[in-house]
Amino acid sequence: MGVSAPKSSEAHDGLPFLLGRARFLADLQLLDVTNVAWDRHEQSDTVTFRRLVGDHPVVPTEILRHAGSNRISPVLYLVDRAQGLHPLSPFLTSEKCEGCATLSLSHADKEDGELLQTSLDHGHFYPYQADERELRAVGLR
Repeated sequence: MGVSAPKSSEAHDGLPFLLGRARFLADLQLLDVTNVAWDRHEQSDTVTFRRLVGDHPVVPTEILRHAGSNRISPVLYLVDRAQGLHPLSPFLTSEKCEGCATLSLSHADKEDGELLQTSLDHGHFYPYQADERELRAVGLR
């Protein structure tokens, strides 16, 4: 069952509007937090992360101290202009793609009732293996 010509044309005409409204996302940073260690004496986290910018899969590891009231988890974060961290999991994750073994941004997807993990970078997909509780908590499962 295909999309009718008027609906297809309407969707195509709406793309510039959608892209224009999402353009601000290009200015924001993604941090792939790979490890967090709590220092009880300093009452802060030592966070090991990769700053995902550009298109090169080899990204250097950086370290920062986080003393905020919100605890940090080893997930993908969006960094706002005020340097606030916003977790993107379970909507987006950073992981090694099972299809090509490269670092990839992925999202949960469903096809024929089967839950899949789909790479945004190269379109590879494979059975979802993460904790489904996160998906249920945000109404995706």
